[in-house]
Amino acid sequence: MIDLQTDANELTIMGVKFKNREDYQATLSSIASNMYEGYVPTKSDIGMLVRNSNKPLSTDEAIAYVKNKHAKISSHG
Repeated sequence: MIDLQTDANELTIMGVKFKNREDYQATLSSIASNMYEGYVPTKSDIGMLVRNSNKPLSTDEAIAYVKNKHAKISSHG
């Protein structure tokens, strides 16, 4: 398991600042649960979660995000 950099006083995960403690805690809990299943979050993932904390992503938006992320990864590898 990777070491997830968090700061509860500053409300940051991997250096990404959250607007409030509620969003920070909910996101941290969700990420930790998914990490047990093998998910390895990136700073980009955390940023996307912060940008969309007030509205759920549609299925199309989530698929587009994943496709874009994997396209960038595969083009570098």
